[in-house]
Amino acid sequence: MVHSIWKKGSLNLSIEAIVILIMAITMLGLGLGFIRDKFGNAGNLISDVQQKVREDVQRDLSNSNKKVSFPKTEFKLASGDSEVALVGIKNDGDAKQDFFVSIEMQDSSGDMVSWDNPSLGTPLPGDFTFSSTYDQIAPGAIQLIPIKIRANPNPATTKASYIYKLSLCTGDPCGTSNSKVFATKNFFLKII
Repeated sequence: MVHSIWKKGSLNLSIEAIVILIMAITMLGLGLGFIRDKFGNAGNLISDVQQKVREDVQRDLSNSNKKVSFPKTEFKLASGDSEVALVGIKNDGDAKQDFFVSIEMQDSSGDMVSWDNPSLGTPLPGDFTFSSTYDQIAPGAIQLIPIKIRANPNPATTKASYIYKLSLCTGDPCGTSNSKVFATKNFFLKII
């Protein structure tokens, strides 16, 4: 008789364990579904914002005599963070043109030098990723240029504001003898 009590107790324990396991799996599934819903909506929100920025830049250039639209002039980034800026250019000429992009940083003496120039010392406060050439943009056409701006994650990067200049040139790459400056825009990178 003692033997049968132990068997009944062990059967109750295993049924309780199975019920708890099923409840845990159900809660995990509900939790994962909730998280996927929340993050899925955040991704859609980011896409919607990016599309609105694209439309705003295109509308700004279409409805004005501007050659360049660079809606944001200050970027506040923590060390290692990045942001994508959108620059719009409009070919206001009568023929197709090649456009070249250049970014310069103001050095300690106030001169503008290429942001990747080793004379600025290391670490550089900002890092930029972009295509430097846009070929054969038709007259009146608008080209959108994404530029990824990243604050250097090096701990030695000074937390400060830095002045940069975005230049758009035609003819040849910016700074060469046959290049012609099409437009320039200054912006700030603040490392926080």
